[in-house]
Amino acid sequence: MRSTPEPRRRLRPLRLAGWVLAAALVALQPVACLHARALTTYVDGRGPRTPRPEDLGALAKLRTLACGVVLTRPRVRATPADAGLAYEDVAVEGEAGTLAAWLVPAGAPDPAGRAFLFPGHAAARDSLLGEAAELHALGWEVVLVDLRGCGGSAGDHTTLGWDEARDVVDAVTALRAGRTLLYGQSMGAAAVLRAVGTLGLRADLLVLEAPFDSLRNALRHRCEAMGLPTAGLPELLLFWGGVLRGFDAFAHRPADDARGVEAPALVLRGAADRRVRAADARRVADALAGPARLVELPGVGHSAGLRGAPAEWRAAVRAFLEERRGEERRVEAR
Repeated sequence: MRSTPEPRRRLRPLRLAGWVLAAALVALQPVACLHARALTTYVDGRGPRTPRPEDLGALAKLRTLACGVVLTRPRVRATPADAGLAYEDVAVEGEAGTLAAWLVPAGAPDPAGRAFLFPGHAAARDSLLGEAAELHALGWEVVLVDLRGCGGSAGDHTTLGWDEARDVVDAVTALRAGRTLLYGQSMGAAAVLRAVGTLGLRADLLVLEAPFDSLRNALRHRCEAMGLPTAGLPELLLFWGGVLRGFDAFAHRPADDARGVEAPALVLRGAADRRVRAADARRVADALAGPARLVELPGVGHSAGLRGAPAEWRAAVRAFLEERRGEERRVEAR
């Protein structure tokens, strides 16, 4: 009787494991496609928006895993008038259509410059009214911009900062006046970094709050918050997100964009931020080509600096702006 050679016996478990892995990857494709579409699509009339992953209970997580998140289109629910600021509505024709914005004139005849504010993922311009009021009090004119798909701007989807960088370029190019400060929060920070570092937009100062270093890591942290495996799934989401939205999601790395940013920059991160880890923010800050400062705000989660640690936020922003203004005056005096 012939016996099965020992090497062949050893290969059988490996082959079985390979077939199981291949079957799992095939089965995951429609699930990954569903979630990639949901994460990049703003919808109307589909019930309440899915809360943040860290705010979901066990049953809500299971429902989200089965059906995907619901990102209702971000609506503008307040105006600068609610913060005691005079303003005017402005519109910019951009690559993706009309971008809606507010222009808040400076209260003084000689403004420090014009600050452009760009919100995060699934947020409209009114989410930055507090930050706008603070910068206005420091002497800046302020422009708050709805990125594509949000508030009053055209569109119905997002690329998590990749194409939104074009919105940053279009808005600043159309409305620039004097010194230019760009303030981006989370996805808005990623869009600012790509606009300046890769697309060549000129800016004098940057304030980057909660910037993720790569879309891969941002999705990995999201999977962790949902209790999902981080091996392979983020890459599937990147693949399908890129296919559905027509961009290279694997190349979306704000830390790489930062290498082309020579303007002085302040990087803010909440010490309790589970989506942008300390190492992520450090990679962005270290990659910046110009003068950079990284400040951690105690007890603050994702994109909540002014609300979570107002004194520390104000101190960091004021110190950065005053230091840079002092440096500019020394250069002018030479």
